[in-house]
Amino acid sequence: MGQVAESNTGLIPPPAIHIPYGGKIITDINFSDSDVLGIVKQVLPSIGDLIVEIAPRAIDTGGINAKGAAELGAVLSSLNFKELSEAISGIKNIRAIVAVYGNNVSPDRMLEQWDRGVAKIGTFSRVVKLNGALALYAQPDNSGYIGFAYDPGSKVLYAVRIVGFVDLAKITKWAAEAARLLMGTELPSEQPDKPQVPGALPDCAPAEAR
Repeated sequence: MGQVAESNTGLIPPPAIHIPYGGKIITDINFSDSDVLGIVKQVLPSIGDLIVEIAPRAIDTGGINAKGAAELGAVLSSLNFKELSEAISGIKNIRAIVAVYGNNVSPDRMLEQWDRGVAKIGTFSRVVKLNGALALYAQPDNSGYIGFAYDPGSKVLYAVRIVGFVDLAKITKWAAEAARLLMGTELPSEQPDKPQVPGALPDCAPAEAR
């Protein structure tokens, strides 16, 4: 197993993620409470109000996607982003890695390596396993998670680690509500709006949240 970490002078090492040897890392993202993650937490509660302010302007532009943007804006503005912010308030760090492998690695072999790598980091329990190509590990008391996904066809490995408490009940409820609302509206269209008949009512009113 290879440990992916930064230890250069002046840089705060990201949380460790052990991935199988042989992979070439093409993406490594690290958000912590002291930088981007902290900013996101501060901004999230006010996103709904921001959308309410911006959405009407999409209608006034009369652009190709004005109707779809207004409908999507109406849906997003009805979501409780403060609740989402509360659900992730306990997260201290998020790290995501994408790696590509030159040789074929069987999903079962990947799972075996993931188990060994996670055990080196701390105490985790494997809570999800999907055909050896996906696994999720959790620390006691909901204090952190590590997840892996591997696509044998493209030989691409995805890994993510979350450090800190996640309110699973709140985030699940929020995600379910977001999915319900988004499925009830159309995404911004790529096609031009239909020409308006003089005197006809404009077909660009925001859809009501269902």
